[in-house]
Amino acid sequence: MLKCKKVIKIEEVGEQSVYDICDVFPNNNFIANNIVSHNCLMLDEEISQCLSYDTKVRTASGDMSIETLFKISRMRNSVVKVYSYNFFDREMVEKEANVLFSGKKVLKKLLFDDGSFVKCSNDHRFFMRDGLVKKSAEISVGDEVAFVEAEASGR
Repeated sequence: MLKCKKVIKIEEVGEQSVYDICDVFPNNNFIANNIVSHNCLMLDEEISQCLSYDTKVRTASGDMSIETLFKISRMRNSVVKVYSYNFFDREMVEKEANVLFSGKKVLKKLLFDDGSFVKCSNDHRFFMRDGLVKKSAEISVGDEVAFVEAEASGR
């Protein structure tokens, strides 16, 4: 079920290894730390939207760090399957995606009213309460970010 989390604090966390997930068609999103996170597109001129190495991404095998998914995709030389939110059908669906390593970047930490957080680059995009997409640099304290609750079925 799609809900919203309110941003209560934003802070810089320094430089970390970063990754992103791309080409999650047609929904163009994936679930990261239970947040509906916009994916980058391989067609983008600037592929630099990034999440911290320890960000948990929802998969059929449970939540896995984005760094682990990158390593799995390289070992198998293939795409990985991640959960994506279909806004039209209002459900999570499993989709194939590519995982990219983007080097190291200075990140910010968005802290939410439920105690959770996500660490990301300034240009990483998230889906907001109103359905629009914002780069993290445009997000302010009080903004509400779309998220999905963890499901009892283990998804």
